[in-house]
Amino acid sequence: MSPDMDKKAEEEEDKEEQNIKQRKTLKDWGKELWQLIFKILELILCAFCLACFFEPAKMSIRDRPLQFQLDQSGLMFTTFAGYILINLVLLVSWLLGDKMPYKMSAAFSVCASALFLVSGIFLIVGRRKFDEPHMYLTTMMTSATAFAFVNAALFAADGIFSFVTRQDFENIYLKG
Repeated sequence: MSPDMDKKAEEEEDKEEQNIKQRKTLKDWGKELWQLIFKILELILCAFCLACFFEPAKMSIRDRPLQFQLDQSGLMFTTFAGYILINLVLLVSWLLGDKMPYKMSAAFSVCASALFLVSGIFLIVGRRKFDEPHMYLTTMMTSATAFAFVNAALFAADGIFSFVTRQDFENIYLKG
């Protein structure tokens, strides 16, 4: 064999080894992007909560005044819409390369978890007030309740993982 062929073969082997080292498994991606995945899931669940709660709240105001207490529905709308806005701002800032300290991220998540837990409890209490003519509203309230409790658990997990790992919410791919 000629020395040129040996060099080419070695270079190709080196390139293959580098490609193998550069390939990331799904587990590696999950370790790097878990906060982003949590924020996207939280955003989706917030939208589902708001969508499922909106119609029963609208019907209760129109058909039976004060079926929902104003403070209860106000807290739920503020929680659902507020955390949609907060998560959207966090995702846009992540895309722009801004960094959010892990303590602040954990504080937002723990606060959201508490608010979604309280909203879920209010939804359970309010769900009993719908009867036969509007049975579909009970289904929507049950869905909103389930989404609220799942989102409370997701926010709690996000807050705990953020605090335990001490990992800031930042876009590591824009570092450079």
